Amino acid sequence: MSYTVKRVSPSQISTFRRCAARWWWQYPQGIKPPPSPAAKLGSDVHKVLEDYQQHGTPPDLTTEAGQIAAVAVPYISPGDPLVQIERSFQMASGCGPILIGRIDVLRTGSARLDIRDWKTTSDFRYCRTEAELTADPQAVIYSASQEGKHGEERIEFQHFYLRTKPPYKERLVSVEMDRDTIRKGLDGVRDTIGQMQQAASATEPNGLESLDACNDFGGCPHRQRCALKGIQSMGPVSGLFAAGATGAKSMNGIDDFFAAIGGAKKPEPQNYTPGHKLPTEGVSAAPQLINPPDGVAQTEPLTLADVQEMEQKPESKAKLLIFDGRETKQIKAAEMAEIHGVYLSGIQAAGQLASYKQISTWDRESQKRKDLKPDLELMISLLPDDWKPTPQRAEEDQPQASDLAGLAQRTAGTATPAPAPAVQTPPAPVAQPVEPQAGADSLVLYIDCTPGAGAVHLEDWPTFRRLCQQAADAKGVGYYAALPYREGERMVADGLARLLADGRADLPAELVMITRGREGERAHLLEVLRPVAHRVVIGVMG
Repeated sequence: MSYTVKRVSPSQISTFRRCAARWWWQYPQGIKPPPSPAAKLGSDVHKVLEDYQQHGTPPDLTTEAGQIAAVAVPYISPGDPLVQIERSFQMASGCGPILIGRIDVLRTGSARLDIRDWKTTSDFRYCRTEAELTADPQAVIYSASQEGKHGEERIEFQHFYLRTKPPYKERLVSVEMDRDTIRKGLDGVRDTIGQMQQAASATEPNGLESLDACNDFGGCPHRQRCALKGIQSMGPVSGLFAAGATGAKSMNGIDDFFAAIGGAKKPEPQNYTPGHKLPTEGVSAAPQLINPPDGVAQTEPLTLADVQEMEQKPESKAKLLIFDGRETKQIKAAEMAEIHGVYLSGIQAAGQLASYKQISTWDRESQKRKDLKPDLELMISLLPDDWKPTPQRAEEDQPQASDLAGLAQRTAGTATPAPAPAVQTPPAPVAQPVEPQAGADSLVLYIDCTPGAGAVHLEDWPTFRRLCQQAADAKGVGYYAALPYREGERMVADGLARLLADGRADLPAELVMITRGREGERAHLLEVLRPVAHRVVIGVMG
């Protein structure tokens, strides 16, 4: 049967560029393998994020997908009228077929249009660089589909990566797509579509293969089919499949088999170009990472040595450690509630309480249930890798674990708060983001409370207002908080940290910061101001 290329997605373009034979099996031949476990997990995480963004449904922390997705919650505003979810599109390619796609997150309403795609990966070293993302067919096609439709002046395309191994964390790779970049990328897309149209009429995959891609994503599902066609997709072992099908010389005995494995040389990869082969002698083709289809976790191509090493020893999972270096699985049941209280205090001190409350299901009864440990692991993921508890100080205004436990219980709907066990935090040095400036020892920081007349509110502090305006001017918006995903708040916090380090922040004697309802917006500012404050007074809200 003849196959006509009618609808082309970015994942098709990426697949074809990586290995035209794999595309040939999957589309012209219609052989679509079932999703791998990594692909299934990626799809599950994507669904959790979609439900939270669209309906405000919090991630289910009893599931692996929910725990992975939870770290993205602070960067999502459920029900935002300026945000469109799962926006499908189709557009003319200029060479016949229709370009199609579905945008995970599209944010309009400002001078900059944001296009975001969720990605899952086992390791951040597999993330695309900014240069790679600029030339990515998904970035090009998605940006072209929305260019000029929303009155924007700029388009920013983002890959938001979520690590699938604990401790779960996030990473954002973002690039600005200008008109010249989009046009150049579309020219390349049209060239690839022309090659796809020619390859679609091929009766065999021979000549289309790229052997460098055989081990992508844990191994191509079509390797055995290629081997039956005489393609050395599985190295010397391919001969075992091809001998009966093509009449190739078979091996005589086990000695010949081992001799072939030891002496065979892996052929150089060949890049498909219609009509001719590119010379491969003396050419070293560097392996390339591609974006897998939507929902597929990214993995690095495996080498034969990698496969042999994995067969010799079981895969070890990343260890999740608490502040004293122990694994979470080593914590005894008798001390689990105490350790949990220590981290709850840390979440409060780091300004992450709002994010934690949105996704945590812990309450008073959890101290006797098995879900206390997963909740502890959630808090470890929300805090920096090098976090350590602050030594307890004998100050009447110091927040106690019992106060925080009561706050969490009231948030969870518990009628009567129960006192948490006394928390004895071991003394440990605390990493300070900035050194206190001269005169900072007189600063008293009031969080969610005020001493009355004389205290300066954060919004009235000239240094803070100046930084906010500078951040807005730098990004071309009217107000720093208009920047999506709290980018403006991070810019202001970074600028304040530099001023503090240089002794140019002009700190007041008493500074008031109200976080009620906006804890996520104030998290980075709290990280900068708390270490330089001589005294911190926190108002516990009911």
